[in-house]
Amino acid sequence: MKKDLLRIGAALALLISIVGLGADVSLGKVRPRTVASCSPIDVQRAVDAAPIGGTVTLPSCAFTAWGTTVVITKPIILEGQGVGLTTLRRQAGGALIMFQVTGVTGFEMRNLTLDGTFDTDPNVYQDMGLGLTDAVDFRIHNVAFQNLSRGIEIHGDPIVTRGVIYLNTFTDIYYLDPVRGALGYGVVVYGSGTWPPLRLGTVQNVFIEDNTFTRNRHTVASNNGSRYVFRFNTIIDNREDAAAIDAHGRSVWPRGSRQYEIYGNTVDNAVPRYAGVAPRGGDGVIFSNRFSFNVTNDLLLTNEGGCVGTYPLPDQTRSLYIWNNTVPNGASARIVLQAGCETFIQLNRDFFLTPPPTYTPFIHPHPLRG
Repeated sequence: MKKDLLRIGAALALLISIVGLGADVSLGKVRPRTVASCSPIDVQRAVDAAPIGGTVTLPSCAFTAWGTTVVITKPIILEGQGVGLTTLRRQAGGALIMFQVTGVTGFEMRNLTLDGTFDTDPNVYQDMGLGLTDAVDFRIHNVAFQNLSRGIEIHGDPIVTRGVIYLNTFTDIYYLDPVRGALGYGVVVYGSGTWPPLRLGTVQNVFIEDNTFTRNRHTVASNNGSRYVFRFNTIIDNREDAAAIDAHGRSVWPRGSRQYEIYGNTVDNAVPRYAGVAPRGGDGVIFSNRFSFNVTNDLLLTNEGGCVGTYPLPDQTRSLYIWNNTVPNGASARIVLQAGCETFIQLNRDFFLTPPPTYTPFIHPHPLRG
């Protein structure tokens, strides 16, 4: 029933975009609704008053006391005047999601900055910029995410949830928890605990493309039956003791990462860092990435929680294809197998050094970008 409702929502959003809706429509387009100020109270009022398919426009501002979550439950465009002109800064005082979008087909965010507290209160508050739950055909672009523990967090059924995150910057995304250890995710994708068949090269994914990540822990992470495509991104100086590009295996969630497509990315570090790409489970493709010489393990293959038990381990890597990854002098990137995993993750059984049969990457740029 939930999936059917989301699909109906997608069709409704498309219809609305074609014919317009209600008195706020002029020449087939919904008139923008300008927010009185950048306070979350005024933003929530404008969101609530906006029609389906409407645009909520924030003024130029540097608002420094963002203290609550703005909740969005209908398809709108939320926009600022530009990343250097509209800045919303998280007020210190506890874990907080700045924007939460739930059950929406066709949400778009653009042209603003979401700023957390890591620069002034490092490792104190788990600030999060944007939460997307059961979202379909979302577009997040030209947004600066900075000083947060998580830039964007996505939850939903992997055969329904999809969208594109592009042309954003993610800067200083980090958090060191005294109990759980280091966190910090530019984008983190969670599935719904299901384990659908692999569907590589299709539109049914969370696409993260053409972004710049600077001083993140994991630029991308995933879990619980997730799907994502991470392509043509620039990664600069990822943080210590972490893989720049990650996919969790089964641990605290019912399932590990299901599938990932990682290609065309660059990882450049000024000082040596732990790993470039380090999946801890799940399957997919990793190809045509370039790693600087300051990446200790270009591609690290391991399993969440270690390789102990009987093969196959729950949600471990079984069908991973790796090819054409390089370092700056053109040599092949190194594939490192975690010590102790030699009998669990084997070449030509669990991972392969050629493309998968019939695989074609999904079209780039993503069609939702227009």
